[in-house]
Amino acid sequence: MSERIPPEQSSVSKNLRPNERGLESLSEEERKAWHLLVPAHKISAIQPESFTGYDQQAIKRDLEAVEKKEQIFSREGSGEQARTQRRAELLEAMLNEQISAKATKWLGNDSESIVASRYDDIFNGVDLILEIVREEGFKHLALNIDVTSSPSHLYEKLSGIKEKIRSGTLSRVKYFRSKGTQPKFMGELSNLPKVVIGVDAKTIRELSMLRIDYHTARKGSKLEENGAEIRKSLAKKAGEALRKMAKHRIQILIIKEIELQLHAFSEFARKHNQEEAASAYESALETIGQIKASKQSPNNPDLKIILSQEDAEKNDNDEVYQALALALKDL
Repeated sequence: MSERIPPEQSSVSKNLRPNERGLESLSEEERKAWHLLVPAHKISAIQPESFTGYDQQAIKRDLEAVEKKEQIFSREGSGEQARTQRRAELLEAMLNEQISAKATKWLGNDSESIVASRYDDIFNGVDLILEIVREEGFKHLALNIDVTSSPSHLYEKLSGIKEKIRSGTLSRVKYFRSKGTQPKFMGELSNLPKVVIGVDAKTIRELSMLRIDYHTARKGSKLEENGAEIRKSLAKKAGEALRKMAKHRIQILIIKEIELQLHAFSEFARKHNQEEAASAYESALETIGQIKASKQSPNNPDLKIILSQEDAEKNDNDEVYQALALALKDL
């Protein structure tokens, strides 16, 4: 396993600097991890301006619509909403990094995470697009990130997915650029199955501590003034933190949340005679099942995850997972 995560971008354009309102309510570890990951994560999002083959006036209108929404977001929202949003941004940045990083590959070797444009985030409810390479071609799954433990809040998001299924259109990503195709596909994705994923604050803090430990130790291991023995010790500490992230229970929890929804939505589609939608969700369910199997196979020691009883209980007791499961019962 390569013991390295891509370096963070050190500078952020002023006009892309993310909103920091609500950070004061997070833990110290979360704040540090947010500053480490989120600004660069936002820069990595798909930029509509780069789509030269699109109607440029349409792109301009979309960017203006985003700007208007951003102005509303900056004026509205309680302190609790701001805190929830900052925490969701942190989780999204972590998921994006750890799904794609060669050292961790939370959703398997064939999966890449692509950060949706701000337009698709706001207007299509898509934060990340999971791109999975299979023998039959590329599969895509739209991910909407949430950290709330409120079943009513999650029910609203799930209701939006249900409405798409009823109409037979599923989800859309207007601005998409593939990471894996050659030549790289650049255009619109439609009829995407979509799910909501999230974890509670305790898990996010746990991950933040590991990510900060890795960053601090790795940075220190590169400093000549620390001396050879100290650098060696810090490199070992960085490796240990990275291995803990690579084997973290969150990847099993995410797969469990995705499976739960894909199964529920495929049944919902069948019940409403939306065969194409049902097939899309069933195909995604089969793909996620393959990813799950890779996490359990002795043939993939780098990917294999064995949960302790304590970690399995932590997953089962995750407040967001429990809220999601409760909300799905009302489908």
